[in-house]
Amino acid sequence: MMLMPRSPPLRAVLLAALLVLVPVAAAGTAPAVAPTADEASDRTPPAQSVRTTQANVTVLNVTVVGRTAVGAAAEPMVNVTGIIANELDLNVARVRVDRRNDTVEVLANRSDEAVLTALREADIDTEDVAVRRGVSNATRDAVAAALRERIVAAGLDGNTSVAAAGDSRLRIRTTAVSTVRAAVTVRGDVGIVAGFPGTDGHRRAELVDASGIANVGAIQVRSGGAPYVPVTLTDAAARNFSRTLVDNGFTDEANTSSCRYDESPDEPGYCIFTVIDGEVVYAASLSPGLADVMRNGEFVEDPRFVVTAANESTARSLATTLRTGPLPAPVRVVNTTTETDPVPFTTPGADTASPTPTPTPDVDATPTAGDGDGGTPTPDSGGTPAAGDDGPTDEPTDAGAPGFGVSVALAALLALAAGLVRRRQSP
Repeated sequence: MMLMPRSPPLRAVLLAALLVLVPVAAAGTAPAVAPTADEASDRTPPAQSVRTTQANVTVLNVTVVGRTAVGAAAEPMVNVTGIIANELDLNVARVRVDRRNDTVEVLANRSDEAVLTALREADIDTEDVAVRRGVSNATRDAVAAALRERIVAAGLDGNTSVAAAGDSRLRIRTTAVSTVRAAVTVRGDVGIVAGFPGTDGHRRAELVDASGIANVGAIQVRSGGAPYVPVTLTDAAARNFSRTLVDNGFTDEANTSSCRYDESPDEPGYCIFTVIDGEVVYAASLSPGLADVMRNGEFVEDPRFVVTAANESTARSLATTLRTGPLPAPVRVVNTTTETDPVPFTTPGADTASPTPTPTPDVDATPTAGDGDGGTPTPDSGGTPAAGDDGPTDEPTDAGAPGFGVSVALAALLALAAGLVRRRQSP
C-alpha cells in the first residue's frame, strides 16, 4: 500500500502565507528583488531631493554687519566715498555710495551718530537722512556668494549650504561647524606688509593686498620647516612690492635675514609681515637670494614668492582667503540651531530661505573678529522658517511604493485559501 503525502493543515498554510505576504505589503519598503537598470533609473529621485545621511546638521544664523543711510544725497563732484571712509577709519571698499537711490552703506560696525558725522564731513545734508541697521539685499547676496566661494575652495561644498534668510541675514547649514565658523568669521583682508626702522620709530608700508594676487599655489611644507603658500603677483603689485623693499633698505646686505619680531615685537628690524584682518600671523626676513632678484630688477619679470604660515591650519586659511579675497562686508554669527531631521544640502536662490525646523536657539552672542555688532541677539535673529517652508518629510506613503500593496496582498491570500479548500474537497 502506497502512502500519499499528507496535506498540511489549512491554518498552517494560511499562517505561512501571511508571514510571507504581510512584510512585503508594508508601505514604503524596498522590493525583495533588485530592480533592473531601467527600473532603477525610473525610481531614482532628482539629485536635489536626496536626503543627507548625516545625523546632526548645525544651522548658523548669520547677520551681515553694516549701516545704511537712506536719503543721503551726495554731490556728484565730491569724493564722498573717500571722505566718509577716512572719517570712519575704514578702507574705501567698506563704503558704498549709491547716488541713484541716495543711499550710503557703511559696511562695518559704526554707530548711527558716527555715520551721520561722516556724512556731514562729506557735505551731505543729514536733516532728512535716516540711518538703519543692516545692508542692502545686493550686499547680502554678494556676501553669500563670497561665502559659497570660500566653502568650495575649502572643499566643504558637499556638506554645507548658504542661503538668504531675510534682510541682512543668511542661513548656513553644515556638518563641519567649526571649520565653517572659522571661514565665516574671518573677513579675509589679507595683506603683505613691510615693517622697518624709521626716523620717527618703527614704520610699516603695505606691499600688496588681495587685489594684487594673480595666482595662489598649493600649500607646501619644507622639510623640517613651516608650511608656505606660493604666490604670484600682478604686474602692478610686483612693481610696488619691489620698489618699496628696495627704497626702504630691505635689499641691503646688512638688513636681509634680520627680522626679530618674535624676540622684540616693538623693534623687530626689517620684517615682512603676513597680516589677516589687521593681525600679524607671521613675520619673516627677506632672504638674500630674493634681495638679489629685487636689486637687479628680475623680480618684476617673474613676481613669484612664498608666504609662510605658523602651521598648516593657518596656511589653509591663508590660501583660501588669498584665493577668494575679503568678504564684501563683515558678518556675525547670531546663534546656532541643530536640525534633527536634516534636509538635503542644496543652495537655494538668493531670495529663498533654507528650510529649517524651529528648535530653541543655542545663543552665541560672540561677535566675529573685526566689525561685529556685539550685543545680545534678538529673538527674530533667524532659525524660524517662512510659513509653508517645512521641507520634505519622512512619513511613509503607499503612493508609488514598490512590492505588494495591502489590498493586493489580501486578495492573494484569499485566493490561495480558496484554492486550498477546493483541493481538500476534491476526491
